[in-house]
Amino acid sequence: MPAEAVAQMFKHEGGAHDPEILGAFVKALGVYPPGTFVALSDGSYGLVIESSSRDLLRPLLMLYDASVPRNEALLLDMRAADEKIASTVSPRDLPREVVEYLAPQGRVDFYIEGRS
Repeated sequence: MPAEAVAQMFKHEGGAHDPEILGAFVKALGVYPPGTFVALSDGSYGLVIESSSRDLLRPLLMLYDASVPRNEALLLDMRAADEKIASTVSPRDLPREVVEYLAPQGRVDFYIEGRS
C-alpha cells in the first residue's frame, strides 16, 4: 500500500536516507499517496485519487457508496470536509465490494509538482 511504504521509509528507515531527499520525497508523494485506501471519521471508506504538496493531510478522495454507480462516484475534497481521515486501510482488510468499487481501473498516472 502506498501510505505504508512512505511510513516505512520515514519512520523506520529515516536514518538510512538523506533527510532532505526523504523530506522532498514525502512532500512530493504526500502523506496519503494516490491509491491509498482510507477510513474516514464517519466510518466511510475512500480512495485517495489526488494529493497536493500544499496540503499533505487533505487529499481528494473517491468515496465508496453502494447506492451510487461507480462511474458517478462521489469525490470529496478533504480541504473542505468536516470528516477527517481516521486511518489508512489495507485492501485485504476491506470488504471485497469496497475494494472492487474503489480500486483504480486502467492506467494510473502520478504527477509530481516542481518546486516553486
